Amino acid sequence: MSFVQKYMPYIVGTLLVFICCCILYKANWLFMGSLPGDDYQFLMTTAIGKPSHGATWDSRFWPLGLGDYSILLLFPYGTTPLAHYIYNCVILLGACRILYLYLCDITSGNQKLSGFMLLILFCSAGFMQIHMECIYPERMILFILCVFMMCVHRAKLSNKIGYYVVALLVAIAATYMKEPVFAIFFTVSFIELVFNRNHSKASKIFNVMLILNSLIFVAIYVYRRLFKPCDRVYASFTPNFSAFDQFLNEPLLFCVIILLVIRSYYFLCRKDRSQVTTDALLLAGYIYSLAYFCLNLTAGYYVLPAIVLSLPALANFLNKCRGATLALVGIFLCAIPNIMHSASLVTNNWKHRQDDYKLFQRIVDEHDKNKKVYWLNLPQCANNDPNYNHSNMIMGHNRFQHFINYYSKNRCLIYPIEDITNILNDKCVLICGVATTTTPAFKSIELTLLNKGFDRIADMNGYLVFGKN
Repeated sequence: MSFVQKYMPYIVGTLLVFICCCILYKANWLFMGSLPGDDYQFLMTTAIGKPSHGATWDSRFWPLGLGDYSILLLFPYGTTPLAHYIYNCVILLGACRILYLYLCDITSGNQKLSGFMLLILFCSAGFMQIHMECIYPERMILFILCVFMMCVHRAKLSNKIGYYVVALLVAIAATYMKEPVFAIFFTVSFIELVFNRNHSKASKIFNVMLILNSLIFVAIYVYRRLFKPCDRVYASFTPNFSAFDQFLNEPLLFCVIILLVIRSYYFLCRKDRSQVTTDALLLAGYIYSLAYFCLNLTAGYYVLPAIVLSLPALANFLNKCRGATLALVGIFLCAIPNIMHSASLVTNNWKHRQDDYKLFQRIVDEHDKNKKVYWLNLPQCANNDPNYNHSNMIMGHNRFQHFINYYSKNRCLIYPIEDITNILNDKCVLICGVATTTTPAFKSIELTLLNKGFDRIADMNGYLVFGKN
C-alpha cells in the first residue's frame, strides 16, 4: 500500500478540520459578504428565535432554501452566529463522510481515488463560499445530493425499500431549495427508466415518483409566474457572451464537459451501459449548470451541485484509466484560480465579520448620544445615471435597518431622506448606500457635507457613513 493510499483519510480529515476552523473563526453576521446584506434574512428569523425559510417573493420560489436552520431553535444559544456556523460545519462533515463512503463503494474501496475526489470538491469555486456564509441553499443541497446518491446506490445493491424512501424524501426537499434542482432528479430518473434494463419494481416506482415530483414543481412555478405577476425578475433567459464567464469563475466545468463528451461517446456509440447511474448524474449536473448559463448567472457557487454530481462518474473513469495521475494533475491545475479565490474570500469574510459589527455598533452608539440617523435616497427623477436603480437603493436601506434593529434591539430607527438641506446644521449620522455613492450626483453631495462639518466616519465597500458632532 502506497503512502498516499494509506494516509489519504488522514490528509482529508486534516483538511476538513482546517476548513471548519476557517468557517468558525470570528463567527458573526455579515453585511458585506459575497451577497451584501443578505444575512438580514437571519436577523428576521433564527437570530431572533423565529423559524427560517427560503424565498417566495417576485420570481423566486425556493421556500425550503434556508428552512433547515430552524432546527437550531431547539438548542441553547441556537440564535447566535456561532451556532449557525457550527451547524454549517456539521452539514459539511456529514456530506463529505457520506460522499467518501459512496465513492469508496463504487470504486471497489479505492480510498486514494475517493480522497482525491473530495480534494477536487474542496477546490471548487463555491465550496468555501457556501459554508463561510449562511445564505446559500447550495450548502444543504450538497448534503442532500450526497445522501441521495448513497441511498440510490445502496437501494440497488440491497433492494431495500427504506433506501428508496429516504432518497425520495430528500429529493422532494431539495427540489424546493433552489429552482433548477428539479432538473437534476428529472434527468436522473428519466435516464434510469429508459436505459437501465435491470429495474426492480421498487426502482421503477421510485423513478416515476421522482419525475412526478419534478413535474409538480414545474406546474407550481409556472402557475405562480402566470397568475401571480411580479414587480421584479431576479434573472431572465438572456444568454450572451458574458455567460461564458461561468467557465472563468468555475474552471472545473471544463473538466465536467470533457468527461461528459467522453462518457457520451462510450454510452451512445459503444453502448456501454455499465455506469448508467453515474452517467445520469453527470448529465444531470451539466443540465443544472446549463440553466444558470442561460440565465447569465455566472458565479461559481451556482454550479457547485454540477461539480459534486460529476465526481462519481469521474471516479469510475479514473479508476479504470491508465493516465489517472496525469488527469488528476490537470484537474488540480484547473482549480488553482479557485483556490486563490477561496483564500481571498475567507480573509475578506474574516475582516468583515469584525468590521461590519464595529460599524453597526458605532452607529448605535452615535444614536445613543441623541443623534438622529438618516439614510440618503436620491429622488429617481433627479438622477440621470442610466445604471441607477431606485429599488436597489430602497432595498439597501431596508437591509441596513434590519442590521441596526438587531444590534440596537429595535431602539434605533433610520429615517430615509431625499434632500440633505434640512440636516446640514444638525448633529446626526447620514448613511449613503452603494446605489447612492456610485451616482454622478453624489460627488457634489459629499463635498457639501464635508464643507458643513461632517466627517466621513466609515467606508464599507461603497457604503459611506458621515457624522457631525
